[in-house]
Amino acid sequence: CVSIAEGYIRDDFGLTNEQMSWFLGIFFWTYAVAQVPTGRLSERFGPRLVLSTYIAAWSLFTLALGWAGGFVALIAMRAGLGLAQAGAYPTSGLLVSRWIPFSGRGSASSLVAFGGRLGGAIAPLATSLLILVFTPMGTPVEFSADQIRNPKDLVALLTAARKADPPQKGA
Repeated sequence: CVSIAEGYIRDDFGLTNEQMSWFLGIFFWTYAVAQVPTGRLSERFGPRLVLSTYIAAWSLFTLALGWAGGFVALIAMRAGLGLAQAGAYPTSGLLVSRWIPFSGRGSASSLVAFGGRLGGAIAPLATSLLILVFTPMGTPVEFSADQIRNPKDLVALLTAARKADPPQKGA
C-alpha cells in the first residue's frame, strides 16, 4: 500500500520521481531474489521458527520505515522488508506439505492463497482510511464518492490540500 501514500512520502522526504521508483521497486527485486533462499532456510531450520522470524523481521522493517530519516534509510528498510516477506509463501507451502494430510492440502493451500488476496483487498482500504484519519486539519473534509473509491486520486487531492496549507513551524 506504499503506492497509495506515495505522494505523502515523496513530499515528506523531498524525493524525485526516480528516487520514488527505486523506493517502490526495491521491495519487489529483493522479494523476487530471496524467494528460493528463504524457502531453503525454512527447510533447514524448520518452518515454525523461520516463519516466526520472517514475520518479526518484516514487522520491524515496517516499523523502521517510520523512523527513516532519508532516502538511503528508506531504501534499506524497503529492501529488508522485501527480504523478510519473501519467505512467507515458500514457508507456508512447506507447512502445508508437512502438517496437512495429502487429502486436505488443496484446501489448506487455497486458504493460504485466499488470505494473501484478502489482505491485498483490505489493505488499500485501511491505508486510505488511515491517511484520512491522520491528514492535517486544513485539508478539505468533503470528498465525492468517486474520489474516495480511487485511492490515487484521493491521495493526490490530499497532497494538493497539504501543499496549499503547509504546517507552521513550532505548531
